[in-house]
Amino acid sequence: MKTVIPTLFYLLLLGCQPVLEERKRMNNVRERVETYCLARHAVSIPESFKMSPVATGIFKLEGSGASGPAFDIAVQASDITKPKFDLFVQKRRAELSESESETIKILKLDQTLPDGSVLFRVQEIGESYFSELYMLRGTSVVKIRLESFRNTYVEAEKRIFELSTNIRASSVNASLTSNEFCLGPVIISSKMSKEYASFMFRDDHGLTFGVEVDTYTPDEPVSLISRMSGADSLLSKFKVKHNVIRARERVVANMQAEEWLGVGYLGNGGDRRTLKFVLETKRRDPGREKPSLTLAFDSAQPLKDGTPTKTNISDAEATELWEQVVNSIRFLNE
Repeated sequence: MKTVIPTLFYLLLLGCQPVLEERKRMNNVRERVETYCLARHAVSIPESFKMSPVATGIFKLEGSGASGPAFDIAVQASDITKPKFDLFVQKRRAELSESESETIKILKLDQTLPDGSVLFRVQEIGESYFSELYMLRGTSVVKIRLESFRNTYVEAEKRIFELSTNIRASSVNASLTSNEFCLGPVIISSKMSKEYASFMFRDDHGLTFGVEVDTYTPDEPVSLISRMSGADSLLSKFKVKHNVIRARERVVANMQAEEWLGVGYLGNGGDRRTLKFVLETKRRDPGREKPSLTLAFDSAQPLKDGTPTKTNISDAEATELWEQVVNSIRFLNE
């Protein structure tokens, strides 16, 4: 499920929008950092990068089997108080009500639980449903969504309630047990057979760090370096002019890994310099201590409001920034 690499680069390939001038970064790229718990690893990101307010993940309970139901969990963190939570839920309620028709997306249940959590049950079509539970954990909204079929929504909602009791707000110095997983500002504590999560960090000048963690999924059959440099790569298919800063194997948090650092020249005249750095772990025995971890660094990304940007950081500065982040990655129980 490595969407960071092909998706972001494909978007870059399509980008031909005009860019706005922005101030240049200081020559010394090292700055104060903030350390985040991402799954079971700690990663330190410069303070100029802010974590996206929404972290998402897909989880399956241990023993549910390959075809078992998967929980979609989204955590929105932005100092949400109880009144803000109520407004958030009311907005979702309105969205579901407005989408109703005679055959699809019919809101069948709207229930407020004793702890203030809210459950929505939606009939998509026929005997297919999805149930969503919204709850407040600390100052974050947590949404747990689970689909069900053949009118098994009661069983699905029972699973949602059981999982919800194992989600708590994280603290700055939180310690983790082997079954615990950080998803943004909350910790999920349950035995899982699938754990996938994605996180995004942005600065104010079009630079981003994207992180994907997939605990149990095996490695891609084709290595990162081969995918980025081979004949079937997007770079080759779209004949993108580019330079490879370096491509090599390295060790990250006691895991073998590969990294590919490059700069592409996009736009009509190849005048849009765009950095793309990617790292992927390689492991023979996937598990909690050795997840599939993908880190991607991109420049010239649109700002949150859609404003286009351009690359105003040198290759050397970007590489130093990259090293600062990569070298900070560590397993939390070390």
